[in-house]
Amino acid sequence: MTTTALRHTALLAAGLFLLAAGDAASQARRPAADIGVAAVVQNQVDGTLGGTVRRISQAAAVFQDEQIKTAGNAKTQLLFKDETVLTIGPSSELTLDRFVYDNAAGTRDMVLNLSKGVFRFVSGSVNSQAYTLRTPTTSIGVRGTIFDVIVEDDGTTWVILREGAVDLRGQAGLAQRIDRAGLASSVARAAAPTPPAPPPPAIARKAAAVASVSSGGAQSAEGGPTDIQGLTCGVLPCRDFGAIIKDRCPRESSSQSSSSSSVARLCP
Repeated sequence: MTTTALRHTALLAAGLFLLAAGDAASQARRPAADIGVAAVVQNQVDGTLGGTVRRISQAAAVFQDEQIKTAGNAKTQLLFKDETVLTIGPSSELTLDRFVYDNAAGTRDMVLNLSKGVFRFVSGSVNSQAYTLRTPTTSIGVRGTIFDVIVEDDGTTWVILREGAVDLRGQAGLAQRIDRAGLASSVARAAAPTPPAPPPPAIARKAAAVASVSSGGAQSAEGGPTDIQGLTCGVLPCRDFGAIIKDRCPRESSSQSSSSSSVARLCP
């Protein structure tokens, strides 16, 4: 290869490198996608995104790829744009790993990674098979449902069904379906899920940490109830939650469609 050809090759390689670097920088500058809102916040709840830690307050947006962490006396309830409700108990950590919701295009996908703690999941308006919850020991497939998840410090995961059905798959590859309300299954590392049975009292007590948020335990800054049964709707961004527009944003109601799903029941 001639000296001129080598010079051209080097210039082309340098140009491609600069284009790639510019694209990476553009990606880094692109703002994170907000995927929902913290409808309830009790005490210290932190979010970490791109190495930056922030304190999450009521009505604050939450973002894809954000890690959420609650203090030992804290709880929060997240409402996503597809109307999914996730209650997070004390001393809990999770990552909002993936959220794709384009109602017009029919594109819907949600993945949550639950690292430790206590959670209650209420599925939203999309096809239940679009949801996947992962823990250190299991993958949880949603089948249109309400259920509690307890992830212990060693990764052992308990799932208590409240309504609908869920499928659990452990690291060993074996699956277990729970389709009877009140029953639970546990998954330890490298083990198959246990057959559904009533949860042990200690696990039931842990699950009560999220049940209290969903039955009137939380209070808004104004003193009113802020849980799934009586959410303070005025804190929610009207552009994202059409189901409550007619009650809180009458001027925008003509351009938004209401929903008959779980969020519609938040503001009767």
